Amino acid sequence: MVRVVVRPIKPAFKRPLLHHLFIILYIAAPFANILLLRVFVGVPLARIFSRIVAGYGILATIWLFTSPVIGVALYFANRVSWYLFLGHSSLILLDFIIKWASRPVYYAKTVPGAMNILITAGNLALIILIGFIIQRNFRAPYFQVLNRSWRERKRIPIHHTVLLDGQSLVADDLSALGCFVHDPGTNRTVGSRVEIRFLSDSLTIECPGEIMRTTGTGLGIRFIGLPRAQKRDIDRMLRKRFSLRQKVDLACTCTFEQAERPAIMLNLSNGGCYLQSKVEGLREEAPCTISLPLQGDGKSYQLPGKIVWINRAGQDEKPVGFGCEFDKKQPAMMRYITLHYGQGMLIR
Repeated sequence: MVRVVVRPIKPAFKRPLLHHLFIILYIAAPFANILLLRVFVGVPLARIFSRIVAGYGILATIWLFTSPVIGVALYFANRVSWYLFLGHSSLILLDFIIKWASRPVYYAKTVPGAMNILITAGNLALIILIGFIIQRNFRAPYFQVLNRSWRERKRIPIHHTVLLDGQSLVADDLSALGCFVHDPGTNRTVGSRVEIRFLSDSLTIECPGEIMRTTGTGLGIRFIGLPRAQKRDIDRMLRKRFSLRQKVDLACTCTFEQAERPAIMLNLSNGGCYLQSKVEGLREEAPCTISLPLQGDGKSYQLPGKIVWINRAGQDEKPVGFGCEFDKKQPAMMRYITLHYGQGMLIR
């Protein structure tokens, strides 16, 4: 008997050049400070540590001599290294605030002249750099392999056709900075450029993209040069995510003219749904009531509405059925269905 062990494919991802630079600077920080004090200030090696403590303070010194560890951790770009980075950064920021808020005169006299200006400028530069890294790269979607719910920019699962270099594929999620495209067995490589085109009734995206990560199932793509107005459109749409349709597969019944007929609910939004069902005898604008029991949950929804579209020939990539508009919005139901039964958002 042969035992076959299937190992999951390790995702590959691309680190921007700024990430590599940040790693190098963190590892080199204590050595650069020692070199500056020894060569340019002439401090003996035996007195360098005490001189650094006197000039920088305890917290800043701890930050300086532990920075190589953080630099190495940043290479792995995972959740642990992120928390280490935040905790480590907080030391220098806390030290800087305490010094200037509690003893500004003492701090100004501790390291006089140009060195004091250099330290202050360095602290300010560090604050700006950390903020930039946090905002632009370190938590940006598809920058690295982190828990996907942990990313900074809001994303939603979707199910929508996109064109990638002219090839028709399906996007599995979307954010204002990028998307994940389902493409198992792809031969595209991390760092390569693609042209992406995404069309819907309410949204159009057409721009270059860069592949930031690959997995066994697809590609994480960062949008390049997407106008700010389009990013705002995406963010606005994602904030109103429950107006989108959720892909589902739920048995229900539809009551039309006091007669019940079985149906399968294929998608659902805050204001309506699409049912796979026989359509004989139906007419548009006619009132109907959908009964949606959720097996095992003890929940049941009665959804009065009206028929707004009858798909008699199975058009628009849908089986024969009809679309129904609810008499009132159903945000609570939509939220519950999305959490427990949803299979991905559909954007049209």
